[in-house]
Amino acid sequence: MIPLADTILPAGAAWGLDGRILLAGVANYGLSLLPSSGGKAAKLTDLGSGEFGQGQPQFLPGGKFALFAVFQSLTPGASTLEAVPLSDGKRKVVARGGTNPHYLPSGHLVYVNQSTLFAIPFDPGKLETSGNAIPILDDLKVDLILADLSISSNGTLVYRKGGASAAPSVLSGQSATMQWIDAAGKRSPLMANAGVYRIARLSPDAKRLAVEVTEDGGVQHVWVYDAQRGSMTKLTFGSGLSGDPVWTPDGRFIIFQKPGEGMFWIPADSSGQPRPLIESKSILVPWSMSQDGKRLAFWDVGKTDGWIQTAEVTEDGAVLMAGKPQRFFESQFTDITSEFSPDGHWIAYTTQESGRNEVVVRAFPAPASGEGGKWPVSTNGGALPYWSRNSRELLYREGDRIMAVSYTVNGSSFVADKPHVRLEKLGGAFWSLAPDRRIAVVTPVESARTPASDHTVVFLLNFFDYLRQRVPVGK
Repeated sequence: MIPLADTILPAGAAWGLDGRILLAGVANYGLSLLPSSGGKAAKLTDLGSGEFGQGQPQFLPGGKFALFAVFQSLTPGASTLEAVPLSDGKRKVVARGGTNPHYLPSGHLVYVNQSTLFAIPFDPGKLETSGNAIPILDDLKVDLILADLSISSNGTLVYRKGGASAAPSVLSGQSATMQWIDAAGKRSPLMANAGVYRIARLSPDAKRLAVEVTEDGGVQHVWVYDAQRGSMTKLTFGSGLSGDPVWTPDGRFIIFQKPGEGMFWIPADSSGQPRPLIESKSILVPWSMSQDGKRLAFWDVGKTDGWIQTAEVTEDGAVLMAGKPQRFFESQFTDITSEFSPDGHWIAYTTQESGRNEVVVRAFPAPASGEGGKWPVSTNGGALPYWSRNSRELLYREGDRIMAVSYTVNGSSFVADKPHVRLEKLGGAFWSLAPDRRIAVVTPVESARTPASDHTVVFLLNFFDYLRQRVPVGK
């Protein structure tokens, strides 16, 4: 296996006859062209105003144009299908309200709107449709806006049978509950009611949880769960996505992100409206604040030469303000999940420099003489580090285990001991650490109500002939 590009949240790729690869992903700001041998991708399109993302690219015949989908949000129908010349990047809308675009040798453009597959005659030379779009199939399985289907060059269509789903597991998570796990590994309910939860962060006193919840219609919002009262309070509203909540050290505010808009803050007691902290068309994911509340660490999906950023945060009359973001260090790798140490002098983060996720530590701020040293912490893969606030210990996830590493500081050097197993089975991807060493974990729940049709895959042979009969292509 040969790595070709470094990206997260990939949104599709297509291999051209000349060996170039069309790549779509949030980290690439639209579409880019990648040489078949790998290396630096050349940008083809940017995200326009009001666009959430671009994806599902396909080369049109001749290899001079690309066909792709543009998403204004994750609301069904809030999208367009566009074509762009590889020579100048000037986009042209060819259809509205669809995803999963495919141009077929039968002369048709097919696309999905909710759970229905539509077909319309399409001229790939003029980049124009003709006539009206005709519904062809109405039982495709769709997770919010994306369908599971593929069409071969010989005319075979394969798709997953089902219907529209408001909560896609790939984008948002699956039905889950919250559990406590104490230092001895004993589990107890934290939040019994199931929901589609992805991120849950404990407040500094561990009495509340900031939770990212996917609601009906696929929107994501930030809620606060009060563990003592057993109550949920909604903090964000409207369409679109709000998520990745982070507490300020005093527990008064929550910072969160909205893709394509930046980072916002809101009082944790819901006494005010969200206000922008750092505005950006990129995706800025907040991750931690220094214990003095003066520095925020986050990762900028668009900064491929320095994913981890920090910004000074000040408070003036119960209003949070942020200074200009600064790159933590220069990097050509994917570096994420930046976590301040309790004394604020170190940042633990996840890097893919070795080809897999590993946890490392760097000094903060970087020494005046340069970026300073880098000290490995994990030894067999690792991610999502948390510092213990009451002991010199750094914890991280290794697969489904929680590992712990004791450490010492020797002058300007960080010395990590050998990792040992703290918890053999976490039982979930997202976790948070309490001051008393308890772990809060988002625990997936298997649903017994999954329709049998969701597991049905349908093959349609001679699909091109069927299309020509249903939707004739004029001369």
